[in-house]
Amino acid sequence: MLPHCLAGAHSMSVHAIHAAILPSRHPALLGLIALIDATPGEGRAAVLGRWLESRIGERRPLGWQLERAATAAMSLLDAADTPIDELARRHRVSRRQLERDFRRCLGVAPRTYARLVRFQRAACAIADGMPLAQVAAEHGFADQAHMTRVFGETAGVTPRHLRDGGGAAAALRSVFAHRMAMPPALRLAA
Repeated sequence: MLPHCLAGAHSMSVHAIHAAILPSRHPALLGLIALIDATPGEGRAAVLGRWLESRIGERRPLGWQLERAATAAMSLLDAADTPIDELARRHRVSRRQLERDFRRCLGVAPRTYARLVRFQRAACAIADGMPLAQVAAEHGFADQAHMTRVFGETAGVTPRHLRDGGGAAAALRSVFAHRMAMPPALRLAA
């Protein structure tokens, strides 16, 4: 299933899209975020659970560790700016224990996961034509310059290049264009 901002882009898989623009260290996780974003309501937890089970392999954490990491990941999907200390308090564990659970189950730290969620949602907003300063403000960046630094570190492109379709952003931009061609009623909200 394609992420909400890529619905209708049948020629490329989620992994191919991310591989075209993102460093190779996070494509599976970005694919998960896209899949969860594209899943309505209560089905999101099931998607996350299936993905976690497929990733665990030999490193099987205890059920409660998996549940804690999955619940925290869902919280970060709903509010990517939630402090990790607050998530740890909600789960009655130390910040370090939550980070270990996340790394064991998802392969990345909670903050990295939240950063990827925020990046993907901001990229979709840019593809939808939202002004860059507005994207930065609405997606939790301190300012447009901060968003530009995060995009450069995460994807190797600037938000402006993504918007304008320059360089490495061309592949992702062409996929986003498919979504823009869809009737508004068929586009899923972020």
